[in-house]
Amino acid sequence: MPRRSTSKSRESDNIFITSPTSASQESVDFELMKTVKEMGIATKKRREAKRNKIENERIRRVQDVKGRLDGLFESHRSRKMKLQQAQWAKLSSLNKKRQDLEAQILASMTAVERHTMNMARELDAMFVGRLEGLKELEKKDG
Repeated sequence: MPRRSTSKSRESDNIFITSPTSASQESVDFELMKTVKEMGIATKKRREAKRNKIENERIRRVQDVKGRLDGLFESHRSRKMKLQQAQWAKLSSLNKKRQDLEAQILASMTAVERHTMNMARELDAMFVGRLEGLKELEKKDG
């Protein structure tokens, strides 16, 4: 069933249709439309300004956090480098001590070997002398 249109609904449906009115009414309508349009533009500008402000604040915060993180990373890296350098210095010192001890051990072992060889030669000479002495005694007794 089709809807009945009443005179009220027709008037409300035809708000924007120009009807024969006076020039002052058209001027008021034009001014009203102009004001509505300006309000829409102003609202858009305010929304855009708010959006820009929020975006700029976000960018500033991101840069601030990035700067703080970079600072923390740099201080951590600096501390780590100092600790590593100290550890390398200590390791180098310990390595030098180890080399010195190895050199001392080698020198001691060389000295012990030399003394042992000297004693072995002396003992050998002594035994050879005793054997010769015993052989001479044996010849005299014999």
